[in-house]
Amino acid sequence: MSTAKIDRSQTESARITVPFPEPRSLRGPILPVFIPFYGCPRRCVFCAQDRQTGTGSPTLDQILERLRSDLDQTGAPMAVGIFGGTFTALPERWRTAFLACIDPYKKKGIVTHVRCSTRPDTVSIRELERMRKMGLDMVEFGAQTFDDDCLSRSNRGHGRSEILAACAMVRQAGLELGLQLMPGIPGQTPDGFHRDVDQAIALGPDIVRLYPCLALK
Repeated sequence: MSTAKIDRSQTESARITVPFPEPRSLRGPILPVFIPFYGCPRRCVFCAQDRQTGTGSPTLDQILERLRSDLDQTGAPMAVGIFGGTFTALPERWRTAFLACIDPYKKKGIVTHVRCSTRPDTVSIRELERMRKMGLDMVEFGAQTFDDDCLSRSNRGHGRSEILAACAMVRQAGLELGLQLMPGIPGQTPDGFHRDVDQAIALGPDIVRLYPCLALK
């Protein structure tokens, strides 16, 4: 992850500077696997995962078959990322099916890294350790913010304490940690976003993603 510096003297719009050229990824391209809204226990106010394509969501069977087909056809080594839903809240048989599908390709060196995106209130040490043994390398949490009020306004259904506890569990399970932040989440101020950045840095994640929230009326 590139080192970024925030100049907070620019109160209206903080400037972010990144070394150029930005370091190239050591893991190569990512094959994204989208499971829109599957496993999610509620709909967050900003969510459009199962609506944004304008078509109906494929079934998990169809997504799994597409993944298998994509892996069969890939030529260069690549990472696999499972995004768009709550992977760790899927029934165990589906978590097992996806990781078991990827595993032989990882053993052949076709897949170099496996990550999943999920909610911080849907993990346990036991399940994280089990998934690590099945080939999972990283868990990305859609933390969005560490502010309890903003989380409540967004109908997240959990608070800051659950995020911190989940991050600790990921490290305890021997997995890499990813965090997703959402600048502009309902109720957030510029100072609040700066605090979120500070908290994310303090947790020492392996990667951080920013998903700016755009509210449409």
